[in-house]
Amino acid sequence: MFDLNKFKNSNIQMSIRFPEDIYNDLKKLAQKNDMSFNNVVVSCVKYALEDIKK
Repeated sequence: MFDLNKFKNSNIQMSIRFPEDIYNDLKKLAQKNDMSFNNVVVSCVKYALEDIKK
């Protein structure tokens, strides 16, 4: 199940480019849930990686 989590140990910095529509959707999701953009992205990536393992 997908959950938005707050990650405190996200300490590796990198740059990533998003298509504008995906960026806007992620930004809205972050604002709606009072979370940082980074936490939303990490939550989505974590969920996708766990789903791939299934």
